[in-house]
Amino acid sequence: MHSRFCTSCGFILASAALAACWSATAAVYAQGQSANPIYDQLIQQGVAFGRASRKICPPTLPDGLNVAQQQQAIKKVLDAKNSNSTGKTITYTEFIDKATGINAPYVLLINDNKLGYGGPAQPGHSIDLWFVVYGKLDAITDPKFLKEQFQPDSKDRIDVLKATDFPKGVPALGKGEWFVHGQFMIMSHDMRVRVRGTAHAMETTNADSGILAVITDRRFDNNPDFPNEWRPVVRDANQQVVRDARGDPQLGQPILYYSTGGYIKATKLVQPADAIVVEYHLVYDEPPAWFGGKEFLRSKLYTKTQEDVRGFRRQVRDAQKEAK
Repeated sequence: MHSRFCTSCGFILASAALAACWSATAAVYAQGQSANPIYDQLIQQGVAFGRASRKICPPTLPDGLNVAQQQQAIKKVLDAKNSNSTGKTITYTEFIDKATGINAPYVLLINDNKLGYGGPAQPGHSIDLWFVVYGKLDAITDPKFLKEQFQPDSKDRIDVLKATDFPKGVPALGKGEWFVHGQFMIMSHDMRVRVRGTAHAMETTNADSGILAVITDRRFDNNPDFPNEWRPVVRDANQQVVRDARGDPQLGQPILYYSTGGYIKATKLVQPADAIVVEYHLVYDEPPAWFGGKEFLRSKLYTKTQEDVRGFRRQVRDAQKEAK
């Protein structure tokens, strides 16, 4: 997804990793079993929230499903969405309709337990998104195409770490595996919170699907150059942003921040041809000090998601035209 979508979700580190890391690697996982230890960690151990943790749901569409099984899995997601008391219901036909183009429906569940995970008893927040695009899987995972999707805001920064940047004792990384450090304002037009963090990211692909999984790496918690932290923007007595001589906002003392993680999976449908389901699952922490205890990010997600899903579909459509 677009980097600004990710940051508006609070998923800062995934955004940084996505911006730099989704390339068409040769790593392969077969028969639904990933060779992706970061993905496995998210599913089996989860993301740390202090002494607790929160597991991320397995993909709705694991590899190897037939037509009927894929339809059943998608209909379960639609049933979860349609059970809400508000919003238009979505049928399976509408969800996969190619003719609707960039305006086709999508499913967004926030802090929702209808699919058997998450819910109010879990720490942090969950965001789960599903939508369909039409195109070729190898075009979507092409490095050039993905790089265009994840251009950061001009005031943000993304750094892919070199081996010389790794903390002592961290082994060399394999193919399709990266450390990426991102620095972002949570919202590009909201000057309250700046987050920095280093994500461990890994992509695995095969002929039918691709997964990119990312998680905050705790080995960078107090790293002098690439720390995991958030800082408040300093304001004066009139609540105006205090700026330095260059005009940049002054920041308060750093506070440890590491509770983010998630993955994106793109899966080809058996039918209809060229249909790809993109599912996006993440969890993150939104400390009360960020926005005075209000769930500020959630209030921004619905309209922002619509914009970004349409934008992603438009880019996929244009990439297909260029390939012809």
